Amino acid sequence: MINGSCVGVNKRIGLFVLYPYIGISHSIISMAEFLKQRGWEVDIFTVRQRLAQDILPQDLLLMERPDIPRWVRFPLNLLYFVLWSLRKCRRKHYQCFIGYDPPGLTVASVVGLIRGVPVIYHSLELWVSKDLVRRSARLRWLPSQQMMFKYAERLSHRRAIFTIIQDKRRAKVLFGDNHLAPGETYYVPHVGREGLYKPDSNPDYLRWKFGIESQKCILLMVGGINSTTLAREVAETTNNWLSSWHLVLHGFGSPGYLDLISQSTDRDRVTLSTELVSMTELADLVASADIGLALYPHRDTNCYEMTSGKIGQYFRCGMPVIANDFPSLVDVVEVSGAGLCVHSVDEVPAAINRIMKDYDEFHQNSYRAYLKYYDFDRAFEPVFRRIEEIEERKMNEH
Repeated sequence: MINGSCVGVNKRIGLFVLYPYIGISHSIISMAEFLKQRGWEVDIFTVRQRLAQDILPQDLLLMERPDIPRWVRFPLNLLYFVLWSLRKCRRKHYQCFIGYDPPGLTVASVVGLIRGVPVIYHSLELWVSKDLVRRSARLRWLPSQQMMFKYAERLSHRRAIFTIIQDKRRAKVLFGDNHLAPGETYYVPHVGREGLYKPDSNPDYLRWKFGIESQKCILLMVGGINSTTLAREVAETTNNWLSSWHLVLHGFGSPGYLDLISQSTDRDRVTLSTELVSMTELADLVASADIGLALYPHRDTNCYEMTSGKIGQYFRCGMPVIANDFPSLVDVVEVSGAGLCVHSVDEVPAAINRIMKDYDEFHQNSYRAYLKYYDFDRAFEPVFRRIEEIEERKMNEH
């Protein structure tokens, strides 16, 4: 729950997030902070946090489900989460629950049904049925865990009073795959709520921390260092880059994947930075680079319909962006004039040259694009008003 200074506050909301990395999920933190500032108490029902817990806001207290033995498998572990949540909900009055993605929505819906609490669906990742594993690896006559969550999502989405998602394209996919007519939907970017970052002078965070020469152009990729972000593919192309360009991969990844990058790239061209930092420090880190990279493989619908929260971090600091030529990314990056889109990693060098020739124009357009596409507070305000309406209606009914 969120520790607040408001005394006697009885407006309470529960967020159900069955992921162990809330510390890097900026929109979840942003929502909790926004609601807290408006006088709500927020309980976050989640699993034990494994990543970035130490960089969570200090006043954010999570309700973490205790670890259970590994032999307790799905769906018994899900049932345990429901029972644990019901116990934590005891003697508390909630205006509504928000379930994140199929796992969180499933638990929120069951607990909400038992407790008589309305549920909101917040979709961060698209679980599209054609992209999921269909059958269990152990018992081929059973659906896979992913498909069972998908079936649960379809049922639970029907009960949701409204949906929160990043944009209209993703909403169309989500409602279509859940066999639902488009319903009440709000569009909220997957970013923090810190606002524009315009330092008096260019930060030298990365140059100072890693000894990168001042005359080099720094290309930055933040977030997951894994196959989903094409990190290794981009790093390996640096052997063909100009010697005046330097790539920094900052984020998190499995040791094995990080080792593959280290073994196949030149340290004079590529820097791996895996020390996660606070949002305040992240701004200095991002602003000390020259161009941001947001590249993804076209391996499933969730990637192809990517909106990319990392682009919001780049735009916030006025950084031009190179992204894929996926429709949603083209709409944000190229239409705004804040960057360029490429079809493959081999086209990145040409995009770098093009951006550097008109850098100031791309730089200013990035700030404008942030205000247009990634202003969390402006996007979330209608959601907040709708949540307040739920509270008012329940009070009038009583």
